[in-house]
Amino acid sequence: MPPAAVTDARDAVERTAKAIGEPRPMPLPEDVPDALHVLLAAAPRTVVWDDVDESSVKLSELVRRFAVRPVPARLVVVSRRF
Repeated sequence: MPPAAVTDARDAVERTAKAIGEPRPMPLPEDVPDALHVLLAAAPRTVVWDDVDESSVKLSELVRRFAVRPVPARLVVVSRRF
C-alpha cells in the first residue's frame, strides 16, 4: 500500500484505489488533493500507508484534506521518520 516509492499525490490515490479494489480515479489536477477523501468516503474501511519517510512530504496536503472531513474510513500512516 502507498506511500513506499510513491511519486506524487495522484500516484498515492491510484495505488490506494487499486489496493482496495476500487476503480482508478481520474480527478482533474486541481482536484487531486480531494481525491483520497472522495475515494474513501464510499464505505467504512481502514487503509494503512506503511513506510512513510521524508520523501513522502508531498502527501501532506492529501492527508490533511482527508483528516479534516468526516468519512466512514480511517487512514493509518506508519512512519519512523515523517
